Amino acid sequence: MKLTDLKIVENSLFARLARGVLKSDNVAMVLGNAIHLSGVKKKFSCAINRG
Repeated sequence: MKLTDLKIVENSLFARLARGVLKSDNVAMVLGNAIHLSGVKKKFSCAINRG
């Protein structure tokens, strides 16, 4: 799997449900090739070398 195959899902229903179960303010979880976020924002501040 390449880094470009990953998908980031903000405000995910799955992560929101996990927040409730874990009683947490924010959750990031991986399901398959997707990173599901709830209570956090994605931010890319680094360059990816595609060489």
